[in-house]
Amino acid sequence: LDAIPQKVIRNILYCIIIAIGYVQFNNLSFNIPPVLIKEKSFYYNGAPLRQNWRIKEIILSILNNVGNKRIKIGILPDWQYFNPNQFILYTELLNLPYEIEGVGSSLVNLEQIKGYDIFIIKYPRIAADWVAFYREKFYKELSELGIEKLGFKELSEFQLPDKSKAIVYQKI
Repeated sequence: LDAIPQKVIRNILYCIIIAIGYVQFNNLSFNIPPVLIKEKSFYYNGAPLRQNWRIKEIILSILNNVGNKRIKIGILPDWQYFNPNQFILYTELLNLPYEIEGVGSSLVNLEQIKGYDIFIIKYPRIAADWVAFYREKFYKELSELGIEKLGFKELSEFQLPDKSKAIVYQKI
């Protein structure tokens, strides 16, 4: 911009660049003006959310029922705030010897879940649309067969902030 000979033109360009930055900052931070964002479900431009996804409570309920021994936990959902990584974080913070795996990122056989001591399901929203294909298919097959037929019983159920519920199953 300093190479432009006319000082007036250069100052106008500086003002335009600053105005564009100001509009982008306000739009991304405060959703002002709201018309600039087309896909409302992808962006969140509001105040920070304070939600309890009850992951710590789920881990503590497993601890109360199973104890502090080495077990394998399978987790079907991969939702924004409810996914295997969140469970891994809480088991590390609580210093528990649980092995946690996400299930459903690729084709899964129903018999494979017999290898888990605990299995966690969240429904109706299991995952974001772009990663839900195998998880939805797996959940449908599991619902038709019944997880009880694979040797599991319901351990506990938790209501989640997105009006879904997490169900924890334990191998019998």
